[in-house]
Amino acid sequence: MRIFRLLLITNVVVFGLTFLLQALIYSQNGGLSNSLNFQIFDISGGLYSVDIVLLGKIWTLVTANFAHMDPLHFLFNMYALFKIGQIVLEFYDGKKLFITYIIGGIVAMLLSVVISVLTLFPTLTLGASGSIFALAGLLIGGAVKDRRYGVNLPINLQVFVPIIFVSLLFGFIPGSGINNVAHLGGVLAGFVLGLILKHDIGEYESKTEKTIVNFFYYTSLGVFILSFLLHIMYVVRLFINS
Repeated sequence: MRIFRLLLITNVVVFGLTFLLQALIYSQNGGLSNSLNFQIFDISGGLYSVDIVLLGKIWTLVTANFAHMDPLHFLFNMYALFKIGQIVLEFYDGKKLFITYIIGGIVAMLLSVVISVLTLFPTLTLGASGSIFALAGLLIGGAVKDRRYGVNLPINLQVFVPIIFVSLLFGFIPGSGINNVAHLGGVLAGFVLGLILKHDIGEYESKTEKTIVNFFYYTSLGVFILSFLLHIMYVVRLFINS
């Protein structure tokens, strides 16, 4: 549960700092132009596909999964994360939830960058929804696997699948501003993890499997910490050079 709180608190802190920065810049400039909005996006840790390719800002593959600029977007994502996260914790421990959030979020952002490069269409992406879709994918993958092998995981796929389908469908509406590629990458990564990771009811986890889980957990935790350290260093350099 503590690692789940860490995810929630990090999202809240990043949004709080972003909100304060928006208010400060707004008061100093009497408004927010597109260039100022991009500066806030950049400082908050959002992912710009061009910067990944040309400047090597790979840490934003992680930080973008914790960044929000719009209050409604933030509140909606936090509600979804809290609700789905609670369900995940009924069947998986906090380590597997954290692994799924970080790896699923990275895959979501990375797929978005790949498609951006292939289509030559730069994209701006931020928000926890890719990671949230990964958590939903984890549950779906676990349920499908368990039914296949006769172990019943009490998850109603009729609840999750329509929500994911509608969310993806809504993302294809012109002007929606939703990065469906990131959502798709998140749910697919989570689904694969759901097929691999053992849940806490009805599945035996060998010592070797526990070791592998610990390896991915501490690796994910290290990537999480390093990404934010790199981003803080980047922001400090921005202010020094401004």
